[in-house]
Amino acid sequence: LLIMEITEAVKTCLSKSFKLDGRASRSEYWYFVLFQICLYFVGIVIMSLSAAFQSDSGLGIVGGLFLLVGGLFLLATLACVPASICAQIRRLHDVGKPSVYWFINLVPFGGLVLLYFCVLPSVADNEFGECPCK
Repeated sequence: LLIMEITEAVKTCLSKSFKLDGRASRSEYWYFVLFQICLYFVGIVIMSLSAAFQSDSGLGIVGGLFLLVGGLFLLATLACVPASICAQIRRLHDVGKPSVYWFINLVPFGGLVLLYFCVLPSVADNEFGECPCK
């Protein structure tokens, strides 16, 4: 069973930001999700620090710097959205589901169904390609 390292998974997902064909292993997908959560968390913490340095006269230089850097982290998180959607669709392919299953997200509680599909193990070779766990 091939388990990707986090750096390899992030590089793979970002390089396939607009690629819907193929498959994504569980480790590739979940390491990328972990990367996104960490990116978002760091952005929020840095932006919160900018509020801590705010005074009555405004943000000041340090607070403004924290706000700028935190905003850049949050923009990086938004830039990962296409890669995230494509990785999730490739993950669906890995468990043998077609791309249209991604739209389950739009149904109330559909995200839970999609979460279930994303934690399933890879299936053998299918119409979407070879099993990435080989």
